[in-house]
Amino acid sequence: MKPKKPSVLGRKEGSTELAAIDLRDQIFKLYCSGKTVEQISKTVQFSERHIYRLIGECRSQLMASKKAYFDERLAVHFDDTFDALAVNSNLLASKTFLETADPVRIDAVSRAYGILSDKCFILLSAAGNARGAQPEPRPNAEGTGSGSAG
Repeated sequence: MKPKKPSVLGRKEGSTELAAIDLRDQIFKLYCSGKTVEQISKTVQFSERHIYRLIGECRSQLMASKKAYFDERLAVHFDDTFDALAVNSNLLASKTFLETADPVRIDAVSRAYGILSDKCFILLSAAGNARGAQPEPRPNAEGTGSGSAG
């Protein structure tokens, strides 16, 4: 059996992977510079769905590499969202506001409250995902699962 000769015209091993990484980085740079996904899709001739997937991968990689920064940003977002929820909740609970405010304003406050509530769930989900997999609690002496066994 003859040994296989490397092809002079072929690609080097790993070159496709390197090209894909370079292209992904370029796509993310374009996205961060303000280009729309549609513009990027036309530039690199990939589907918009593929562009969104690559951008998502880059975001995940960035978040993993700068975890402390994103934890701080997440805490700031929580503070802002909880403050806004409290204000909207107080307005919606105020009899004076409900009797005197324009119905359009009441609708806007209630919609904002719903959006902020959804944002809290998303932030909680992000915080939970950032913590990673936690070990299962072991049952304590009472079998309640809130402590270490023995």
